[in-house]
Amino acid sequence: DEAEFLIWKIWSQFLIAPDKKAAYGDAANSIESALKKNARCAPGHLFLGHMSKIVGDLNGAEKHFKRGLAIEPNNGELQRELKYLRK
Repeated sequence: DEAEFLIWKIWSQFLIAPDKKAAYGDAANSIESALKKNARCAPGHLFLGHMSKIVGDLNGAEKHFKRGLAIEPNNGELQRELKYLRK
């Protein structure tokens, strides 16, 4: 029932999916649903950003990384991803 464990599971399933674009919609919706249970779960926002970046949605990735940073402003991985996304 823990939202963060569910988010990690969904992220793992997305990573092994043969067609990332096809898996993106369901995976992103599932993570968003889990974030409703625990909105302060920074990995969920990080993974949504990574997923968006993988499928080519850079604006979406930026939005998710910023949402994560709003929760954890000192999260190095979120900061780094946002920095490299802008280059």
